[in-house]
Amino acid sequence: MNQLPYSIGIEIDGNVFYKLVPKNSPLPAKSFQSITTVSDNQFSIELHLLKGNSDCAHKNKSLGRFVLSGLKAQKKSQPKIDLTIHIDSHGLITLKMEDTASEKQLIQTLSVESYDEVFNLDFLSDDLNHRKTRLQRHISHLSQLMTQEHHLLSGSFASEIYENLTLAQEALKREHRQAIIEMPLILETLIAEAEAVKRASL
Repeated sequence: MNQLPYSIGIEIDGNVFYKLVPKNSPLPAKSFQSITTVSDNQFSIELHLLKGNSDCAHKNKSLGRFVLSGLKAQKKSQPKIDLTIHIDSHGLITLKMEDTASEKQLIQTLSVESYDEVFNLDFLSDDLNHRKTRLQRHISHLSQLMTQEHHLLSGSFASEIYENLTLAQEALKREHRQAIIEMPLILETLIAEAEAVKRASL
């Protein structure tokens, strides 16, 4: 892939598609943007990444929603979240969000193509192995938090953690590729929320 076949961007207020990397950009390509919160004391920020060429976000194809949790309580528009999008020559996107105040960060890798198209590409085999390792690490971390801090977690939150741990373990056991790609982000969010509960109890 020599050029980007679609524009890559994010949804902003008013259903607007804000293009970060425009269509036909030569690959590899990189974009940097600062984003912030829209309400006071916002502890997380959600990013909706899309591909397409319409100025209306809902007319483009979603590549996923990504949540950075654990932000420090501040007035709206004060937090500075550094957003970096890197697209390599294979069409793999590395998305990174980092909060400069709390040093919390989220890194996610995905493709401009669909999952089915991605799974037919041999070059993703090493990346999938990396994702398995990452997922196993998150499972171990979250399981440890459940064991040590179970008394601090509400019943519904503990059930949510247990359910997603089961799904993640099943994904590894069955080598379910799509779940292996999606589950690390879910577990990262749960880990951040559980760590926040732990800190609040100190």
